[in-house]
Amino acid sequence: MTLLWLLILALLGNFTAAPAEVVPAPGAAPAANGHALTLTISNRACPVAYAGANYAQDCQEPIANMEFAITAPAAQAQTLTTDPTGAVTFADLPAATYEVTGGPPGEFVQNAITCRLTDGKTGAVPFFPRDNRAIGVTLTDTAVICHWFSVPEDLRGDG
Repeated sequence: MTLLWLLILALLGNFTAAPAEVVPAPGAAPAANGHALTLTISNRACPVAYAGANYAQDCQEPIANMEFAITAPAAQAQTLTTDPTGAVTFADLPAATYEVTGGPPGEFVQNAITCRLTDGKTGAVPFFPRDNRAIGVTLTDTAVICHWFSVPEDLRGDG
């Protein structure tokens, strides 16, 4: 783990959160296929000041103990913490548009985010960037995974 990430994680402390029970709001819409949905976030660290084109290949370091939260009118808000593989899964979600926030906080990290279906269908899932640490993503009838690639800025200036 790079020195910068160790410093960031040391400043943040070791966050842990028990999984929250999902309680859909009264009248919440089930998924179009009648099944509850999942939204998985995979948080990975990129090299300092990374400017490459292949995040999936070059940014492989998982970021554990990082909080992510989801909110939606049709479901109870939840906050979970990434596991040692850098992943967190929000399960049993009704179809809705969710605000997702999380990842390393602060002004010295930029996040590159992609979302896709997990059922083998091709194509990316549209999402709506809110700011560096937040997106809106709509779940309809298929589980979704969002890859959250965190790029620390080069504070020492040595690239």
